[in-house]
This record gives sequence, structure tokens and C-alpha cells, in this order.
Amino acid sequence: MTEQQVVHLETQAENATRAWARPARLAGLVAVGFVVAVVLIMGDSYVRERRLNPLTVGEIDGLKKEMVKQPGDEKIKERIRRLDMEVRHRHFYRRSLAMRGGWLVLVGAAVLVVALKTSAKLTAGPYMPDPNVSFRNTQSRMATMARWGVVGMGFVLAGVLIAFASMPRFRLPEFGVTANGEVGAVKEEAVAAEVLARNWPAFRGPMGTGVAAAGDYPTDWDAASGKNVIWKVKVELGGYSSPVVWEDKVFLTGATQEKREVYCFDAATGSLRWKQAVGPAGGGGLELGEDGGGYAPNTVATDGRRVYAMFPTGDVAAFDFGGKKVWGKSLGLPKNSYGHTTSLITWRGRVIVQMDQGNTAKDGNSSVMALDGATGNVVWQTQREMMASWATPIVIPVGSVQQIVCDGMPFVVGYDPENGKEIWRVKCMEGEVTPSPIFAGGMVFVCNERAELVAIKPDGKGDVTASHVAWKMEENLPNIVSPVSNGELVWMMMTSGMLTCVDAKDGQKVYEKDLAEKDPVEVKASPVLVGNRIYLVDLKGVMHILEAGREFKEIGKGAVGEECQASPAFVGGKIYIRGAEHLYCIGRK
Repeated sequence: MTEQQVVHLETQAENATRAWARPARLAGLVAVGFVVAVVLIMGDSYVRERRLNPLTVGEIDGLKKEMVKQPGDEKIKERIRRLDMEVRHRHFYRRSLAMRGGWLVLVGAAVLVVALKTSAKLTAGPYMPDPNVSFRNTQSRMATMARWGVVGMGFVLAGVLIAFASMPRFRLPEFGVTANGEVGAVKEEAVAAEVLARNWPAFRGPMGTGVAAAGDYPTDWDAASGKNVIWKVKVELGGYSSPVVWEDKVFLTGATQEKREVYCFDAATGSLRWKQAVGPAGGGGLELGEDGGGYAPNTVATDGRRVYAMFPTGDVAAFDFGGKKVWGKSLGLPKNSYGHTTSLITWRGRVIVQMDQGNTAKDGNSSVMALDGATGNVVWQTQREMMASWATPIVIPVGSVQQIVCDGMPFVVGYDPENGKEIWRVKCMEGEVTPSPIFAGGMVFVCNERAELVAIKPDGKGDVTASHVAWKMEENLPNIVSPVSNGELVWMMMTSGMLTCVDAKDGQKVYEKDLAEKDPVEVKASPVLVGNRIYLVDLKGVMHILEAGREFKEIGKGAVGEECQASPAFVGGKIYIRGAEHLYCIGRK
């Protein structure tokens, strides 16, 4: 090899090395743009958040001063809690945003430093032109290398941005404005226990167990004379769904085969605030027999921000408190003779749907799912080895955690509400399971006509059929009506009118009483326990008010004068009863 050829090769190597200096400089420019963009986004988010934040320390201080003047005002207390909760959430949001942005700026700065150092190193020596290669060809080759270098660096930075954006991080809860203009967390934060207790947010009340907060409720009324009837309003479409009450609103559903509607009534006057349709016309091809639950058996549920409704057709929808539809979807036409009759419940901004279908437990059609309350998207869905059932699930506290308890045939199962994973199961049910489970005195109680009344300890793991069943009882089992308990006694009601009281500790029968021993009585609505009283409405619309003790004692009666199959709601001294045609508000007057 000649000396000239050696020089030529050395020159080519040197120039090839120097050619990467330009892509390095351009990569540095990309990194600068990246850092500037992140800083601008962080600044814009901070400014927007501060501008939109309606809260000030002065506002909270002002409410606290009002609280001193009016210590019993629950609305002021709730407003202070909501403001404090939002301040804390916004603080953690800003901190999380700053942390993620800081990491992104650090990565961009590191890329910038590396690019500048690389460029400086590659251009440290003098440029050596190669006499055997034209300047135009060299320039073209260097431009091509620069373009590819910038593209490659862009992909690297984009990958870094995506990776950091998808890392686990603090998530700011959604915020929404309630009907009275308050701003509150929609998703992560659970509604305060005292707020739930004073409302009736779902089927059978705050815990789904038929237990109401104590209050001054009447023990006699008569719709014919108007005694203790505060108001009575016609419901446009019929149904067996129960009323749900949140603050000054009463929610109800009604339906025919052709249409399905959700209603919002004023709790003080009974006036209709709004009504909205759910799902397409025509009932989705569903035809129900007269012995089923009708076309509106499902009770709505609310989390204090939105109201959620579902129908036998599988149509489910969410509305805000002003009546605006937030979302709607179809879960498919259920594979059972009555359609989907299970009621909805909520948990921390999620809507829980138990949808048991099919003729056998091995059909693979049954599941329990959680929908996002804000969007309707499925958060999780867990398949269940169950045949069709119609019991409504409940959420219970077990130690420091919570569980969703679902009753079905043949298993009673506890699930983790965060992810839907099964925690425990007990095999004890038979037949078409309709009565819903309850929780009292640390025990889960389930019952059904062709099975037993079973007391289950919910602190197990896996199949606990042999280890966590405290006791069983086989007499006078209901086929529709859910039980009720004060933790010491459990009451069951058969459709035929036979009431049975059982000791919650050992399952021993305390007493039984046939309400139909003098006149025919049929019961399809579930009882409500209020203090030391049990309110039980029969099919004729007569409310039997009993003492919740170890002896049968009827202490009052009330009548609305029309058929009742829905379970009543109890809020603030008022009883809301849904009849075949009307909605009643009962209270002392």
C-alpha cells in the first residue's frame, strides 16, 4: 500500500468520526427542546391548577368560624371535610407532578451534556479534507448521517418520555361539582360513614343490610285519610325497584318492554325534577313472564356524585344529579328467564355488578365486575362458577380491609373490591338464590328456600366451607325476602307471611309467628331495622311495625292502600314507600 493510500484511509477514518459531531450537536438541540417543553408543561399545569383552584385557607377558616356559631350544622361540617380533602389531594398532585417533571428534566439535561461533550471531542482536531472525495459527496453523506442521528435521538427521548409517563405514580382523583355546587373527590375517596348513614344510597340502605339510622319515624299512617302522609306522587312507569335517597333527591326507575326510565323526585315536595331514558326502545328483545320481577326490578345506586341504573335487559347508565347522562352501555341480554334483576352497589367511585346467568354453574356465563363510575369502563371482571341468581352483593368491613360478598348457587364468595380477586368461598346454597346476604355482629348471613340459613365468618382464605361456617338452620327459609339482623338476632320472612327469629350466636330458633293466621298476608319486600323496631310491608301495602326483641310484639301499622313489592327507604324521619302506581313520603305531621 502506497503512502498516499495510507493517508487517504486515515483521512477517511478521521472525517467519518468528525461526521458524527453534527448529529451529536443536533441531538443536543433536541434535548434542549425536550427540557424546555417539559418545563413549560409543568409551569402551565401549575398555573392552571392554581387558577382553577377555588379553595383558600381563608375560606376554610371562615367555615370553621361558622361552625363555632352553628355546631350542629352538618352541611358546614361536610363542606369543611370536602375542602380539606381537596386541598390535600391538590398538594399531593403538585408534588407528584414536580417529581415526574424533575426526572424528565434530569434525563433531558443528561442527554444534552453527553451530546455536547461528544461533539466537542469529535471536533477537537483540525478538519482533514480528502482530495479523493468531492466536497459535495462529503456534505451529502454528513447531512444523511445527521438526519438519522437526530431521528434516532428523537426516538430515544420519546421512549424515555413514554416510560416515565407510564410509571406507577400518584393519581389525582377526579373532581366533580355536586348539585349544591360543592367540589368533591369522585374516585379514590370513600364517602364518609356518617354521610352514608344519613342517606339511603342503594338497595336496603347504607350497608345493603336493611338497617337504618335511628330517627323519629311514625308508627301509624293512612293514605286514605292522609294521616302522616307528607306527599304522594304518581310514577309514570311501574316497577318493583326500591327508592334511593340522597340528601334532597329521591331516585326511582320504571319500565315497560318498550322503554326504561330513571326518575329524580324532590324529597321535600315529591315534584319530579327530571326523568331520563335508558337503552334503546324495544326492550332489547326481552320478554318477561308475569311471575318475574317485571321490567324495572333493579334498584339504582348512588355514590353521592352520580346515580347508576340497570335493567333486566342488561342496559346500564350513569346520570349526574342534574339529569345529564354521563355514560351508558349494554352488558348484553342476560341468559335467564327473569332478565338481570340484581341491584347495583357502589364502592369508591366504582359500580359493582353481580351478573349470574345460565342454567348450570359450569356454563361460564356468570361474573362480577367493577365499572368506573366516571366512564363506565370495566375496571375488573371476575368469572364465577354460578348458575343464574338474583341476590344483590354487599360490601363489608373485615378487619382493616373491605370485601364484596356475593351470594349465588352454589357458592357464597368474598372478593377484593380493588381487583376482583377471590378471597374465600363457602359452598352452601341451592335453588334460585334471591335473598341478598347481610352482615351483622361480624358474621355474614345467607339464606334461601331450598338451602339453609348459614352464618359465615368472613376472615378466611380459599375454600372455607369446612372451617368458617359457624352454624346452619333449616326452618322457614325465604325464597324472595332478604333477612335482617341487629347482631344478636336474625329475622327471616317467608313470602307466605311466616316470620322467624333466630339467635345470631348459635342459630337456635327464638320464635316464629305467622302474620297470616287471621288474614292472608303475602310479603315480597325486605324488612328494615330502625333502632328497636322492624318495619315490614306486605303485598297489600300494610306496614307491620314490630318490636326487635326476643318476643313477637306488633307496635303499629300503616297503610298506603296499594300493592307494594319494593323495600322502603328510611331517611331523616321520613319513610319513602314505592307502591304499584305511586311514591309516598311518610312522616310525622
